[in-house]
Formats: sequence, structure tokens, C-alpha cells
Amino acid sequence: MHYHGTMSTTVRKLEGSRVAVQSVILSTNYEAVATLLADARSFHVQDAAWQIHRSPQSRFNGKGEAPELVGVEAFFNAGPALKAVGEAHGDLPRQLMTECVKGIILSETYLYKERGYSTLKECDDTFVQTSLNTCYLHSNLDRQTVPWLDYIANRDWGDLLFDRTHTVTIHYGDGAARAEGLFIDSFHEIHISLETVSGIITKVESVLVRVPDPICRETQGLLSGFENKAVDTLTKQEVGRVCGGGLGCAHLSDLFSYMLKVMDKQI
Repeated sequence: MHYHGTMSTTVRKLEGSRVAVQSVILSTNYEAVATLLADARSFHVQDAAWQIHRSPQSRFNGKGEAPELVGVEAFFNAGPALKAVGEAHGDLPRQLMTECVKGIILSETYLYKERGYSTLKECDDTFVQTSLNTCYLHSNLDRQTVPWLDYIANRDWGDLLFDRTHTVTIHYGDGAARAEGLFIDSFHEIHISLETVSGIITKVESVLVRVPDPICRETQGLLSGFENKAVDTLTKQEVGRVCGGGLGCAHLSDLFSYMLKVMDKQI
């Protein structure tokens, strides 16, 4: 038996200094979408909506607006508003809206003029100061060998500001499961292989294929800490403690957490 899950986010620049974001979940059991419209200068949300087209026995199907986000800056401080979305509408709309906000944050590089920065370097310097010690790279900036502006220099700018996709394929059989996960966006590419027997992780490996700096790959072995643990006991918080934070990789943690949800058919 197979189970598949994909979560994708696209950010586009519109006329009139606006940004449009769409996040879609498409899996064996679910189909859902969230859209967000924000001001490209302030990142303040102007409109937010969600719709769940397909879910098991249709029990989560529905649609609605997310006024909890309107007027909120779609940036690092949006957490309380996203939590309110979850409380009002459920976990699936919250997760999709969270992906929309993440997409806007990672689009700032290509909106530096709208954001009020005189140069791209000024925008990058501010982002680095905001992100100090939030991941392995930003905890080891003295060892960085590839400046961010050099890393993105070969990407053409245009109306398409950012793309990201999470993809998971799971094969179940004889009490075992094998999962392959891919996190790929405009700046990163991460692959995780996961094997379980009777719900216990027997093997997990990760490869950071495309990263902003070679030192990011020093986090590749972090997931081995989950071997011999039961999949259904791992929380997002525990995953974050092991492979996120200042000594980890948020994207590695993100993909692994997404894989666990897909394996549990929560998404």
C-alpha cells in the first residue's frame, strides 16, 4: 500500500505593491488550499482565506476567511495570530497559513526596495541580525564561506518570488514502512529516507543536497537520534529540540515533522 503527500507554496508579486501567496496540501486523503494577500511594503495581511476540498469522510471539509491574520505583519512575529487561526478554524488551515507566512518571509530578498532598504546588502544585514543563532548557519557565521548575496546571484528576479514543495511517498507492507521525503525550494533541497518496523524507527538518513553554505551539511546526521523511537510518540517540539534551533536546521526539522504527519495520515 502507498500513501502520498505534497505541500506546496508559491509567492508572487502583483501590481500595486502587493504579494499573493498560495499554499496547497494534496495527499491521498486530503486536498486543501489557503491564500493570503499582503502589502509588499509592510507585509501586513490584507486578506486570508482557506478551503478544505477533500478529507476522510468529508469531516473537515469547509471554507472560510481568516480575519485573525488581517492587519498582522506576515513576519516572524505572526505566531499568536497563526495560533488564533488554528483555534478558530482547525489545524489544517493554520498549517497552510503558516506556510504562506514563511513564504513571504523568504521573499523579502526580492522585495528589498518595497521594504524600504536602499540596497540588497542592507536588507540582508538586517535579516542576519534578526536571525542570529536561529539555525546552524546563523550560529556559525564566522565560518560562512558563501555570502548569501553570492548564493542567490544566479537566480533571475521576476514576479515569481518564491517556491517551496514538501513531498512524501510512503510504502507500507508486512508491518514495515519506508518513506522518502523531499523539501525543495528556491534556496534549499533536502532529502530524508525513513524506515520503520512495527512503528519503531529502524533507520533514518538525510542528505542536504542544495544549501546556502557547505557548513549546513554538518547537520545531516542529527536525525539518527530518532532511531529506535516510536513514530507515534514523537512530537513536533521534540523534533525541534533534536534537529532545530541554533545548532540544527529548521528546514530539516520541518521536513521530518511533515513526514511524521503524513505517515500518521494526519495530512
